[in-house]
Amino acid sequence: MIQTILISFFLMNILPSVLNIGIAGIGLFVLALIIISVLVIWFIVRLSRKYSSIPTYDQYIDTYPESKTENGITCRKCGSTHMGTKRVCHTPASALFLHICDSCGTTLFRSKG
Repeated sequence: MIQTILISFFLMNILPSVLNIGIAGIGLFVLALIIISVLVIWFIVRLSRKYSSIPTYDQYIDTYPESKTENGITCRKCGSTHMGTKRVCHTPASALFLHICDSCGTTLFRSKG
């Protein structure tokens, strides 16, 4: 969302000014695009590392075998059976989800959909 706002800001406000400034303006515009690209890549890497640090369903069950019941799974902290999902990212291949306890807010495991 922030990237969309920044890109639209550049296209609507900066680009027309750059075209009137000349070579120095074009250099500044290219520098700004490079900085934005670095920030986007940094954000993606950070999100990927954070997502990868959360266990998968199988890892969660292996670590907390008492959480698996006949009716599903329970939260490792509060024992609640009420779970919610949160979409983290949408990739071309699939969507990435976090499964969170609705009672205490603990992130339990991740999955792809």
